[in-house]
Amino acid sequence: MQQTSRINAFHWHSRGPVRAAIDGSPVLSGLLLALAFPPFDYAWLAWWALLPLALAMARPSCSQTTWGAVYVAALLAHLPFLYWLTTCTERLVSSAALWSLWLGSGALGGGLVTLTFAVGRRLLAKRRWPVCLVLPVVWTTWEFARHHIGMLIDTVGFPWLKLGNAVSAQLIWLQSADLTGELGLTFLAALFSGWCVDVVNRWRQRPDSSGGYRVLGGAVVAAPLALGFLLLYGCWRLAQPAAANGPSVCLMSEVELPPLVDRERIATSHTNYLLEDDSELPANDGMRMPDLLVWPEAAYHHTVVTADSPNVSVAASSRGGAAVRLVSRSTNPEVDGLALLQETARDLTTAIVMGCHRHDAATPAAPPYRSLAVVDSEGKYVGAADKRYLVPWVEFVPATWVPVTSPEQVFRRGRKAPLFSIRGGSPQRAFRFGCAVCYDACFEIPSPGARPDFYVHCGTEPVQVGPMMHAAMLRMARLRAVEARRAVVRNATHGASGMIDGCGQLVATAPSEFDRPVALGSVPLDDRVSLYACGGDWLPWLCMAVLVGGCLRAPRACPADLPVELVPEPARLANDAA
Repeated sequence: MQQTSRINAFHWHSRGPVRAAIDGSPVLSGLLLALAFPPFDYAWLAWWALLPLALAMARPSCSQTTWGAVYVAALLAHLPFLYWLTTCTERLVSSAALWSLWLGSGALGGGLVTLTFAVGRRLLAKRRWPVCLVLPVVWTTWEFARHHIGMLIDTVGFPWLKLGNAVSAQLIWLQSADLTGELGLTFLAALFSGWCVDVVNRWRQRPDSSGGYRVLGGAVVAAPLALGFLLLYGCWRLAQPAAANGPSVCLMSEVELPPLVDRERIATSHTNYLLEDDSELPANDGMRMPDLLVWPEAAYHHTVVTADSPNVSVAASSRGGAAVRLVSRSTNPEVDGLALLQETARDLTTAIVMGCHRHDAATPAAPPYRSLAVVDSEGKYVGAADKRYLVPWVEFVPATWVPVTSPEQVFRRGRKAPLFSIRGGSPQRAFRFGCAVCYDACFEIPSPGARPDFYVHCGTEPVQVGPMMHAAMLRMARLRAVEARRAVVRNATHGASGMIDGCGQLVATAPSEFDRPVALGSVPLDDRVSLYACGGDWLPWLCMAVLVGGCLRAPRACPADLPVELVPEPARLANDAA
């Protein structure tokens, strides 16, 4: 009687309009995904966004309407890509080009989502796997594949459209990123949606002696245990303190550039720490200089020309961005960009990280790099970190068929992520740090295996992109800090600047617009080990192996093992009721 009442309760599902609505339910997943990303940024929807898609995936029968709805859902999920493109619409010939780019990215995502949907249905139909296992495995693999295919096509990679990016807005769940990275947070959100479907299927499935019923019951219990474990893990990580015994750092603005840098203004710069009582710490005591001065990306008005090889002599350039003479190690240079940095570092007895345009002397005719030049406290040029991920249609033109106008200046892509060493702290000792230039922080940790003491992230964010994009870039930097379990010093023009500790918390901030030095204090060093920094993207590769293994040798399941259809046929309803 209980089973009969349940079937009669769902009899209305077989009616035409209602059935059409259920067949098209994956479209709702596309809308929820779009709302979870900037510019809407309802991040809490990431936990529920895949639920309609998972319900459609778990149904034994699938109409053509459902397959079309899955493709449309992927198009809608890429709507936030339009918001990102509007920051560079002046490079596009017309609005038609803008919509063409969205349709192209949506078509790529739609094809991959449809394939993912088909693979998921095959695993559910041929295996006794629960939805809370199949859905996170296939969705994590899909995001991983879309990222790398996008990087191969035009180096876009869709960094904003990852489910884990939305989940990272919640600090306690963000802590698990040091285990699995950003895609691990995607796995968590998909796991929750799949678990909700398994709970429904468990309630509606007949108790019998088949293995599928027992596996489904185990999944209903195991998934909350996994989520609870990661919740406790996040609390444990947040409770671990980080010692603020690193080098002292001061953020500089574009208003104060070498050689016009005031030593007294730096030494008396104020600090705007985030304290529980919202009060500010007092200004720096005495005339003590910080160990490191950090300028934002592209702040320097002079071109820096360096010879990557010691055997290459440096070509001539002139002051003010045009070319001056930069000579070899045995000759005194004339006044130029690099010499000004070295002279300023010697006068202030502090290390400098300067955002600049850098030319390689070996290839003077080639486009410049967007770089961070590093000079130590003795005035020695240590090296430069070149931007490895350039912004499409702003810093370079991707190989696409969409008509665009050329940017004012194109740049070369960096290939390496070097580490730099400075001395500082109390007592004085050597510290190593890595650098990321603006868009680099959206993709990966620079030099993860080298284990630096902290990172420096410099960027420039136009005012017209709005506060939502500024918040999204800050979220990316926080995610990178947790993945590496290292502090991040951030200086972004018009964006959020400050210091992020190894737990992704802002421990010091600077105003979005400041015209004087802002001292952040000592960097909170973190010596905790990050599994993700050591092992990289091990989770998506594991998911891919599970998919391949499950699809290659998939035994046929008995009809009793399949989930109960959410839209049963009238004839089957009558037979079951009898």
